[in-house]
Amino acid sequence: MWPSLLPLLAWTLQGAVASPTPANFTADTLQSRAPSGSKTVIIQMFEWTWASIAAECTNFIGPAGYGFVQVSPPQEHVTGSQWWTDYQPVSYILTSKRGNQAQFQSMITTCHAAGVKVIADTLFNHMTGSDSGTGVAGSSYTHYNYPGIYQTQDFHHCGLEPGDDIVNYDNRVEVQTCELDNLADLGTDTDYVRGVLAAYGNHLISLGIDGFRLDAAKHMPATDIANILSRLTTKPYITQEVIWGAGEPIQPSEYVGNGDVQEFRYTTAVKNAFLGGGISSLQNLDSMGWVSGSQANVFVTNHDTERNGNSLNINSPSNTYITATIFSLAHSYGTPDHPLLVLLWHDR
Repeated sequence: MWPSLLPLLAWTLQGAVASPTPANFTADTLQSRAPSGSKTVIIQMFEWTWASIAAECTNFIGPAGYGFVQVSPPQEHVTGSQWWTDYQPVSYILTSKRGNQAQFQSMITTCHAAGVKVIADTLFNHMTGSDSGTGVAGSSYTHYNYPGIYQTQDFHHCGLEPGDDIVNYDNRVEVQTCELDNLADLGTDTDYVRGVLAAYGNHLISLGIDGFRLDAAKHMPATDIANILSRLTTKPYITQEVIWGAGEPIQPSEYVGNGDVQEFRYTTAVKNAFLGGGISSLQNLDSMGWVSGSQANVFVTNHDTERNGNSLNINSPSNTYITATIFSLAHSYGTPDHPLLVLLWHDR
């Protein structure tokens, strides 16, 4: 199924990239960190190695017309085979299960040569969720002590819930200062932590990175993110993970000043429409009260929603995943983000 899907998506993508600019579009509608150029479709290469992504940029991603490739977090992380280990940083050494710094930079150079920009999945919100251990590059750590980087005072200790874990999403302070699933919550309101995170971002930029997906952005005040981004040496493309929740005080619209925002309501609406609700419900998405289409990063599925059942996936009935992906590429709302997930990588 996957080999037959790729040419179809490439054909649709080229049509989407060449489609006329919407009549209501002006340069003023773009945020300063929105994607530049005519090729704005992102392909997510989740859990692919740097060498494999480099080859794919040359052989498929570039020729197909994609503007960006989004890669897994490149920093050192906890050990383990599970996908989520990539999302628990131990240090900012660029050694991970995907490869080392030399391989990472080679991948960026190769993708650029193929006309593809590179977005790094980036973790500013937290470090690990374990008591102690050793990362994949050999760095030792405890939950609140990362030698040479962070100590206890560099983390939030909210004191609002047992174990400091987030329980009440109706409490803004709790969501942004307590711990997400026991992950040590960085004090992004402090000058020191902001400086460390900006230095990491600038290191990635020096290697040629063109953009950042800010994981768990909802768990950081938008003003904290803005301060960190203001310290970067360039203005890379920014997309922020801010999952909407009905009635919650933290809303995706708060973050549009920093760049694009991932609009998870789109993912839900596409799933409902293609599983029987009818696509007429997707006709006027800019009138839904969501993030404006010029500031939204959208997807049919991503690495989280594929696993928690909140989106379509390759196993959805009646070819709905493929047809929904084609619809998303052709629709004018948002910057499309389409994944080639680990499932495809293992099927190669």
